[in-house]
Amino acid sequence: MDFFHLFLRPFIGLTLFNAIIIGIIAYIMCITPPKKINSFIGYRTKRSMRSQEAWNFSQVYSSQKMGRAMFLLSMVGLLGIFLPPLSEGVEVALGVLFLLMAIFIPIWQTEKALKKKFD
Repeated sequence: MDFFHLFLRPFIGLTLFNAIIIGIIAYIMCITPPKKINSFIGYRTKRSMRSQEAWNFSQVYSSQKMGRAMFLLSMVGLLGIFLPPLSEGVEVALGVLFLLMAIFIPIWQTEKALKKKFD
């Protein structure tokens, strides 16, 4: 199997592709976070939208956590190159599981930090 075909494996494709796309978004949000509370773009939860200070904190904090999570997700995807292929269903399930963890753990961490800092 050549290098290109490795990325056709569902686990590798799901983890690496999503890590790259979401990582780019997290990076952009980190360097240019939304300045004002809005309902369109940024880290938007009840807790983050309570005050401008909470909003500013959550935009930077969440994008940093998401960037780290996507870096780890990409490392998991690269490790998948060295694992033997599994059935397509198992690879998809594992890819989705790791993706969901990489999305929801930073949200949980951000909400925890907001609660500690602003409640």
